[in-house]
Amino acid sequence: MAAPHLLGILLLTATPLLAQEAVDTAAITRIRREGFEHSQVMQFARTLLDVYGPRLVGSRQYRRNPNVLVAQGYWSHLDGADEHPPSFAVAREHYTRLAHLLDAGVRPRLEVSLAARFSTDDSMGYNVVAEIPGTDPRLAVEVVMLGGHFDSWHAGTGATDNAAGSAVAMEAMRILKAIGARPRRTIRIALWDGEEASDNYAGSEGYVRRHFADLEKLELRPEHAKLSAYFNLDNGTGRIRGVYLQGNEAARPIFTAWLAPFRDLKQAAVVMAAVVYHTTMRLESMPRLRLPAPRGRP
Repeated sequence: MAAPHLLGILLLTATPLLAQEAVDTAAITRIRREGFEHSQVMQFARTLLDVYGPRLVGSRQYRRNPNVLVAQGYWSHLDGADEHPPSFAVAREHYTRLAHLLDAGVRPRLEVSLAARFSTDDSMGYNVVAEIPGTDPRLAVEVVMLGGHFDSWHAGTGATDNAAGSAVAMEAMRILKAIGARPRRTIRIALWDGEEASDNYAGSEGYVRRHFADLEKLELRPEHAKLSAYFNLDNGTGRIRGVYLQGNEAARPIFTAWLAPFRDLKQAAVVMAAVVYHTTMRLESMPRLRLPAPRGRP
């Protein structure tokens, strides 16, 4: 993981910048108080890590409590299943010990046992989606999204990658709900499946293909125009130390103003909640970069 902890963003809708970006100090005060005095981020993390445990794509463990979550299927995990046969992962210290034995002229003998089971009762992958509806009659149809990937590798509980990001996004939503925030735009959280087990980020990419764009032709769907911004957190644990602009310099003064009140503290869920809240309350959507031209076209 990179040393600085950044809040990744994808900004997709155009708008002119205001001369002075507004900062709702009263809302920030409520967000900070709720985040400091009533935080549940560790409860969210413990549930993901200790109750759910490893959240391997397509496993029963991933779908342990399906009735608690709003889920959207997007692809079949059986596609190309033979390309990834069962295998062993050896911890570094175990590998090092074997290497030391070989260096010493000792030929170690290993006894291994592998029991594999393929679950075919449900071959779909699932994203976890929930939202706080917007209240502005004109802007409620627009959406501000936040999230991270929910699945983990099979050999661990995925604390850093990415239960931390999922727990922070969940806590940010809880904070906004707890303080009675009335966002002008709809706030939608999406926890993605299929990030670790696929080369094409199947959960998030499947959602984009269904809702926002044909990625090959770069043809936009109607929902794309209603998306103001997506904030993604998948950089490990720790403080949020900045925002990755992805080359979008038009967004710099906006985030500079929003992050200024947190110079004394960069608690991840509080910062994420404040940034998401301010995005929903702007008169205009967030500025964006131009989409690249489709391949083979001028």
